[in-house]
Amino acid sequence: MLINDFSIVGDNSLRFESNHGECGQEPIWSDCENDRERVELVFKKEKWKKEKWYRFYIFLPQVYNSIDPALMSFIQWKRFDPSRVLAHFKHTKDGLIFERHSQTFQKAKNFNLKKNDELYGNWTEIIFATNWHPDPKKGFMKVWIDGKLKVDVKNRSNHKEGRELSLRFGLYSSFLKRYREAKKTNIHPQRIIFFDGVRVEKNCKKLLDENQCQKLTSQTVK
Repeated sequence: MLINDFSIVGDNSLRFESNHGECGQEPIWSDCENDRERVELVFKKEKWKKEKWYRFYIFLPQVYNSIDPALMSFIQWKRFDPSRVLAHFKHTKDGLIFERHSQTFQKAKNFNLKKNDELYGNWTEIIFATNWHPDPKKGFMKVWIDGKLKVDVKNRSNHKEGRELSLRFGLYSSFLKRYREAKKTNIHPQRIIFFDGVRVEKNCKKLLDENQCQKLTSQTVK
């Protein structure tokens, strides 16, 4: 990760670069032994049942090296005890995708957010709101892309097991064997992404101004 003088908010952004063989090691887990590569920032643990509003700006270069059909996650939330993925923003041949992950929910649900021809070479604003609630009558997840509501799920947004969770973002590549077999190569390409304007608040008005919040919360989507 590098601080870069290319940005959309302020003077700098965070540049993440992932190259072949760059894998992480933890006390009870090895990316290297599990066909994964990553460069990520990991935030401190949060509590469930609390409303949260997240904002990210991401930028993929015009010439971006996709690793599809391997998996690429840009932003993810994990719960603990047990460690399971809740939701993440990922990249595929179809573009930017939001997924309610099958590790926590019965079936993985993918939402197409932005096609690659619009994604590459442009800043994309992501706003994600949830309350991480395990009750299907109280939980919700909403996603706005560039100011437009794309996802509005009213259902449980967590699991009764794993009351703590954390945010991590950057470049997380997994199941890389799929890429090697599809491309008939042993080398993974360089991957680059920029992040800017990352913020987390308790409600919309703390994240944005009242006028912006009104524009977001007044929208509906099927």
